[in-house]
Parts: sequence; C-alpha cells; structure tokens
Amino acid sequence: MKTTPIILKTVSALMLFAVLLSCSKDDDNTDNGGDGAGNSFTFQGENHPTESATYQLAVNNTVISLNSFDPDNQIIFLFREAAYDDLGGNYTYKDVFDPDYDPEMNFGDMTVYLGDDIYEDFNEGSLTLSKDGNNIDIAYSFSGQSGSVTGSYSGPIAGQ
Repeated sequence: MKTTPIILKTVSALMLFAVLLSCSKDDDNTDNGGDGAGNSFTFQGENHPTESATYQLAVNNTVISLNSFDPDNQIIFLFREAAYDDLGGNYTYKDVFDPDYDPEMNFGDMTVYLGDDIYEDFNEGSLTLSKDGNNIDIAYSFSGQSGSVTGSYSGPIAGQ
C-alpha cells in the first residue's frame, strides 16, 4: 500500500489552506478611489455604493451630492449661507428656516433619491466633513419617518 500520494495531497491541502488564511480582504472598507465598499450608505436595510461626489454653489449656498453607480440614486446635503471653501467640521441638522440656524454648525437639508422615490423627511442627524485638496471625507447619520440613513464617502469631489 502506497501512502506517499495521500501524504502529498494532505500536505498540498494544508499549504493551500495556509495561503488562503494569510490573504485578507479589505475589511476596513477604505478605498479613496470613490468606489470602495466604504463609500456607501445604508437606508431601509439596503446598502447602496457611492461612486462619486460633486458640489455646486447656488446663491451663497453649497449643495454636496453623493452619487451612486445608478444615476437615479444619490444623497444631497444643503449647507445654507456657506461657501464650499469654508466647509469643514462637525454639523448637525437644523431646518434652513429656523432662526437659530448657524452655517458654521448646521446644515439645512438632506434628501435621499432612490430611483423614482424621494425621501425628504429627515429631521435629525449629523455629519462630519473634511477636505484635502480635491478630496473629501464625509460621514453621516440621519433619521426620519422613512427610517435611518448612515454612510460615508472618502475620495475625489468635483465642482460643477
């Protein structure tokens, strides 16, 4: 009875197992290219990747859009009375018409677009935003009648 082939197969299987254990996937969800697993948001139990970010200036307001691979899916943040260049820090939600709205501490709106559905009923939340050149890091968490939204994006942002 020959045991050499069985021993070789066992050793080969153990070596393959060891190689597979030494490999790891990107569990920290960081990918500054704009399309990594960390660039996404979760809403109503579903995860939606975020592909890119843009900002627009409109009459002393800044609008930041986080855009999905699906062109109908995006999240939009409104910073009233705030120039894009001045943004950075921690912000909490406050209605844009609230007399206590402070552009250094608040943002005024957050809307989720998923296909034909528009969710604008968020009335609590916060976000942290930082910029480095043409890159932005944003992490956010919101709640409203439609549910909660949490997400983040780290990568390039383009002005429009």
